[in-house]
Amino acid sequence: MNKCGFSWPEQMQCDKFQEESCIKAGLSPSPENAGLNIEELQKKLTNLGYSAGEKQLSLETYRIMMSLMDEDSSGTLDIKEWDKLAKELKSMKREFENRDSKSSGAITLQQMKSALEAEGVTLDSETYEAVWRRYSSEGGMTYDNFIASLMKLQALKDRFQKWAIPGLACTCPVATFALKNFIRVAFI
Repeated sequence: MNKCGFSWPEQMQCDKFQEESCIKAGLSPSPENAGLNIEELQKKLTNLGYSAGEKQLSLETYRIMMSLMDEDSSGTLDIKEWDKLAKELKSMKREFENRDSKSSGAITLQQMKSALEAEGVTLDSETYEAVWRRYSSEGGMTYDNFIASLMKLQALKDRFQKWAIPGLACTCPVATFALKNFIRVAFI
């Protein structure tokens, strides 16, 4: 706002709010938001209510999140990476909670498909079933497994799109395959 000739409104100064509300809004570039490692990330997300009820996300799910969001491969999340993760995780949690109509802590295959599609992931039936077989148990998919699978799908999709090179003008051997095949193989 300063660059555009405006001053920050007095009523919106962070010292007017509880510290947690400024952090939730991503307004405070404080040291606690910079350089989050996996343990700090786990503590922060738990404290901010990103778990599902009393069930916490597993350390493996945090590793997946860190791998996906740590764009500079530093082993920690900076403020920009943290904000992106918090925004995506909030959306994913809402999708899960919207589908978990019985508040059982698990969703069905059809609910998983709807939630993934709402997050922009559209797959064929075989791939949905491969994801379901890998991440469901006892007829349902838990919040932890939903977040882990969606994070992996997002990482695979991002990396696939990053490395897809259309119209190579060389005679070097290049394999081509569909995203659905890439995801199916990656989940085996």
